Amino acid sequence: MKAALYLVAFANIAFLGWMLLIGEPAREPPAPVGVAAIPTLKLAVESSSPTQAGAPPSTGTRCVTVGPFLDAAQTAKAAALLHGEKLAPRQRAEETSGGTSFAVVIALPSNAEATRTAMRLRSAGIKDIEVSEARLAVGTFADHAEAEARVSALRRFGVAPAIEESARTLQAFWLDVDLGPTDHAVDVAAIQATAGGNAALVLKGCAAATEPAAAPAAGAGPPSANGGPAVPGDRPGGRPSRATA
Repeated sequence: MKAALYLVAFANIAFLGWMLLIGEPAREPPAPVGVAAIPTLKLAVESSSPTQAGAPPSTGTRCVTVGPFLDAAQTAKAAALLHGEKLAPRQRAEETSGGTSFAVVIALPSNAEATRTAMRLRSAGIKDIEVSEARLAVGTFADHAEAEARVSALRRFGVAPAIEESARTLQAFWLDVDLGPTDHAVDVAAIQATAGGNAALVLKGCAAATEPAAAPAAGAGPPSANGGPAVPGDRPGGRPSRATA
C-alpha cells in the first residue's frame, strides 16, 4: 500500500517538473503594420522666391513697376491697395528730374557789404536770406513768376537781384510687383485715384526701369544736354545755367 502511494506522489512530482521545464511556448511578436508614406506639406510662398527689382522673374511670372510716387504717404497708400489685391509690392527709390528751380541772388562788392544788405533786408521783413562770399541768396522758387515777383520786391531797396536757373533732382519711389499667370493687370488709374498727388503714374516692366545707359562711343566726351558731345557751358543737370537781371 505504501509503495502505491509513493508511486503516485513520484508521478505527480515528475509531471510538475516537466511542466516547469517546458513552460508555455514563446509567441512570435506581431508583424509590423506597413505605414504609407505621408507627403510633406509645402506652403505656397515656398514654391517660388520673389523677383528682385529688375531681375528676370521666375517661370510663369512677370515683374512690373508702377510710379513715380513723390512722397512716402502716396507710396504707402498705393502699396496698401496692391496688398488688398493679393499682390506683394516691393518699394524702391531712385533719383528723378524735379524740373527747374529759380534762385534769386544779389551780388555785392564785399562780404561786409553783403552782411549790411542782409541786415537791412531782414529788418524790412525778408527772412529767407543766406550770405555767402559777397553774395546773397534771397529765395529759391519752383515757378519763374514767383521769382520775378521777388525780384520786383527787392528792387525797391536799391539792390540789383538776378534769377539763376538750375535743374532739380528729386527722390521718387516705385513699387515692383510680380504678376503670376492668374493675376490681373495692375490698375494704374485706381492707384492714381487712391494715392493722389500731381505726378502722373506710369506702368512699365522692371527690366526697363533698371536698364543701364549705353556707353559713349570711343573718343567721345560725356553727353551734353541735347545728347551730343559736351560743349562749354553744359551743366551736369542737363541744362545750362542762366542768370537774368
